[in-house]
Amino acid sequence: MSNEIKESYHRRPWNKGKLTGQKPPLKLKEIWAIHIRLQLDNHTRGLARPIQSGH
Repeated sequence: MSNEIKESYHRRPWNKGKLTGQKPPLKLKEIWAIHIRLQLDNHTRGLARPIQSGH
């Protein structure tokens, strides 16, 4: 086939229209929510690091 039609397909970037850059730090309430969830699921590896304050 010498007359192949080449379609110009442009994929939209996955992050188009989204905010990029550094995310704000987790709030203490969010950290404790993660900690409790790990405890309930018995994920001892995730609990290995102690929770530190944001100082």
